[in-house]
Amino acid sequence: MRRKKPVQQRAKVTADAILEAAEKIMLKEGYEQANTNRIAEVAGVSIGSLYQYFPDKEAIATSLIEKTISAAAVKARQTLHDLLEAPLEEASRKINLALLEIFEENQFALYVLPEKLKKQSHDDVGLALEKFMHVTNLSFMEQHQKDFTAKDLDIAYHVITVATLRNIESFVRENPTNMSREQFIDEMVRLFVSYMTYQPSEKT
Repeated sequence: MRRKKPVQQRAKVTADAILEAAEKIMLKEGYEQANTNRIAEVAGVSIGSLYQYFPDKEAIATSLIEKTISAAAVKARQTLHDLLEAPLEEASRKINLALLEIFEENQFALYVLPEKLKKQSHDDVGLALEKFMHVTNLSFMEQHQKDFTAKDLDIAYHVITVATLRNIESFVRENPTNMSREQFIDEMVRLFVSYMTYQPSEKT
């Protein structure tokens, strides 16, 4: 949705300043108050410079979400790298805790902003989140494939990705059953390990 992608360092600094200003205004004053003129003012750039990179506020919001997802992916990959040799249950507990922290720390960009965007943009953000979760779980599962009983890992990847994403969102945003964080992580580990090591009874 950007008009052009910043390549030179100076351009990247300008684009980042615009995103940071937008996030600051949206968090403090609300999404509706963050018009492009206000964002440019807080970023310390001209409105013309802003429009070189972003055609409108929606494009800025979408780029802010994309930036957040990219940063989350880096953190998740590092966590996974540190868990390559860990036992399944321990690894599952730590990656679920890391994912929970990522979504707790970025509630605004990952949950609130997508709801403010037009439906098509909102759907694109949802797909991006699912892709992030899918890649995260895929990497994790590949390292522990020998522990799993699932015959079709592609199906298993999809099921556990959606389940993880929806459960984390429910806990972070509503927590309808009033679980503690420790209880939630326990349940997520039980969900993951039970599902991935499930042994169906033979049909008679």
